[in-house]
Amino acid sequence: MNGNSDVMRIPLARPQSYWPLLLLIAVPVFLILTLLTLRHWRENGSPLIAVLVLLPSAGIVFWLWRQKWDLRDWSTVPILEIRGGRLTALPAPAYNFGLDKAEVAFSPGSRLECRIETGDAFFDNDRAQQLRTTLWMVESSGVHTMLPGDFSGVDPTIAVANLSRAAGIELRIVRVYDGQHGEHEETDVTAEALSRRRWPALKLLAGSSSLWLGCLAGASVRSIGLTAAIGIAAFALIASFELLHSDSKRARVILLATTLPSYAVGYVLAVILARSMVVR
Repeated sequence: MNGNSDVMRIPLARPQSYWPLLLLIAVPVFLILTLLTLRHWRENGSPLIAVLVLLPSAGIVFWLWRQKWDLRDWSTVPILEIRGGRLTALPAPAYNFGLDKAEVAFSPGSRLECRIETGDAFFDNDRAQQLRTTLWMVESSGVHTMLPGDFSGVDPTIAVANLSRAAGIELRIVRVYDGQHGEHEETDVTAEALSRRRWPALKLLAGSSSLWLGCLAGASVRSIGLTAAIGIAAFALIASFELLHSDSKRARVILLATTLPSYAVGYVLAVILARSMVVR
């Protein structure tokens, strides 16, 4: 968040970082390199190769971290500009190609409202499909004015906190559901958005578990049955966590079923690669 005496720019989401993707690639590579080094050490009985390979590798990782490169993508982040009582909405460029910015007068007592429109994805009343996100200005008289553009990039938790802290503007998050049979419901989920915990490191760890867990299981477990059981238990744990925090359990089961093949393939390949490096 940044601004000066003339213009205040308030991001409504956290920019996407490419560091997790780099770590997703680097961690399995480092594990494989470690396994190769340990195998060579065991076969030759000399720790010199471990010093020559692992220490420089660790040094490279540390150097990259110290560079603090800004590997963030701001094209998915919507921004609000406030200047002299005027509010300018800048939807995320990734979702609004060629759309001109909209400027409106923001009178005292007004607030903003983020409306998340949802529908059914697989079953009636599963509410699993997010259609679009719109941003509205609500005047003290109750008049609603929609700001043009698709604000699908809005992160409710970040947006509510940033607007309140930087400009003292109230933002309400409303989930709108339009069913297939004419149902229409509007629910204020602002409190839910504020109480939601964010675990980016845990999500990264779970998302890459098929690779690093496969490397560890392949290198340390000899039993094929136990190796398979570890992979099944890991996916079951991730699936249970997803279902626990899902609004529609049936729709989430379908989505998890589509990810099972790719998880299994990644796990098996990691096991085979690690085992081929450790076992003669």
